[in-house]
Amino acid sequence: MVNPPIGIGQFIWFQVADWLLEICEDQSAQPEVFCLAMNYLDRFLGSVRIGQSQLQLLGAVCLLVAWKVRQHEPLPAARLVEYSDYNLNLIDIMVSINDNVTDDCFNSRSGSIKKEEENIEHVLARRLSGPG
Repeated sequence: MVNPPIGIGQFIWFQVADWLLEICEDQSAQPEVFCLAMNYLDRFLGSVRIGQSQLQLLGAVCLLVAWKVRQHEPLPAARLVEYSDYNLNLIDIMVSINDNVTDDCFNSRSGSIKKEEENIEHVLARRLSGPG
């Protein structure tokens, strides 16, 4: 059995994993999309502490990044808002989940999914490079 990262409750982690799998199945995504999204999620959680309330948002961003890497057709962020039963909104998805978010991110598109992708890539690159 897979164990959730330290600091995240097992129940909520499994709920987010099930939610991501449901989206992948409903959208007929390649199996690698789900696996890659969970890999990003777990690696990010291994490096960065977030609150449980941010876990679904992180899962959504990880899924978007994995989708971009593995699928031919994009998954609109608005679709993830629908899948979340409107618990997330486009602003949530479009801005950084870091505590260092500035008001500029809310007022421009520069705080977009691209910024989240870069943040995840940076953390993963640091994590994968090992001690240094």
